Amino acid sequence: MSLFEGEAKHVSHGTIEVGGKKSIEERMKYLGEEFSQMLDQYKPNQAVIEKIFLGKSPQSAFVLGQVRGVFIYEFARREIPIIELSPRSIKKGIAGNGAASKEELRLWTLASLEIESQEKLDATDALAMALYGARAYNVEQRLSRNAEEGL
Repeated sequence: MSLFEGEAKHVSHGTIEVGGKKSIEERMKYLGEEFSQMLDQYKPNQAVIEKIFLGKSPQSAFVLGQVRGVFIYEFARREIPIIELSPRSIKKGIAGNGAASKEELRLWTLASLEIESQEKLDATDALAMALYGARAYNVEQRLSRNAEEGL
């Protein structure tokens, strides 16, 4: 996601496939290496990550926590500020409904960016997070400028 003249523009999105047959150490190492390459390529100045939530499976929350740890480490290494958002706030901010399904979120995200995608739902979830984060960042920047100008 990129902000150009205050408008969010799609740059790229996708998933990193780590393979389930490897050990946790191998998967997290691979994830970190791939993610590091992406950060080096795109050079973001702001990061958005999903807050941990306890859904249907506690095991999923543990895995999400491990993945978040890899991402947070890579962002921190590069001194990239992080915004943490809840899934509900992202859904509400993009689809207008905090209980929107993954499919509804996908439709709203792609329509907002005027793009098409055949990527997995997880990829468009991440794209929705980036879009919502970019909008929040844009609002924060405008408020900061207004405060500096005494408006």
